Amino acid sequence: FFLIIGLIGKMKTMLKLFEQGIGCLSVHDCVMVPQSRETEATKIFSDVFEKDIGIKPRLHKSYP
Repeated sequence: FFLIIGLIGKMKTMLKLFEQGIGCLSVHDCVMVPQSRETEATKIFSDVFEKDIGIKPRLHKSYP
């Protein structure tokens, strides 16, 4: 159940990112975005997750 919700949520997030002109890549259980668009992408992901699941996510960011 959670994997399906996670997949659907990630797809919704990616579509919203593309609509905002933010390129992204799906890698396993994360979405990679340009560091310059990190703030916008974090907000979009959080909003989608909260709308679908009903709680604010705690996000972990890592940099190569």
